[in-house]
Amino acid sequence: MLRFPSRVDVQLVDTHGMPASESDVLVAVNLLVSTRYYYGNLVGLTDGAGRVSITSEELERRYASDQARFPMDYKLELIACDAIAEVVLLSEAEVVDATRAIEADFSVSPAIQGFYRRARNARFAPALQRFHADSASGEPLTITLLAKNSD
Repeated sequence: MLRFPSRVDVQLVDTHGMPASESDVLVAVNLLVSTRYYYGNLVGLTDGAGRVSITSEELERRYASDQARFPMDYKLELIACDAIAEVVLLSEAEVVDATRAIEADFSVSPAIQGFYRRARNARFAPALQRFHADSASGEPLTITLLAKNSD
């Protein structure tokens, strides 16, 4: 059972575990069911301090919208997702593919389209961090995500 925290903050960190002040890096969140991918959405672009956040209200709003558009894909309520979730630093290929896929899709908001166009993910290796997302108290949660140069 998943009771998502009121807000999830993602902080990019370098290979030494120190905050990475990298802006415009696109981060996503994935929800799992039986340890397998079920639903994903963007957290957003990092700010100048390498941070980005999403509230549970925003995630729930986006899920409800996607569930209404694709009822056969999203039959479960979010509470049925696993307590373990993922934050992901998207790969350059994922950003490019998604940008192409949404260019002609007028149902994708201009804000989301802008996220993909501004993303500077090519500079970094993709990364994934699993975390315990169930929060009975609803307290905000901060997750660190490795931002390693893609050299």
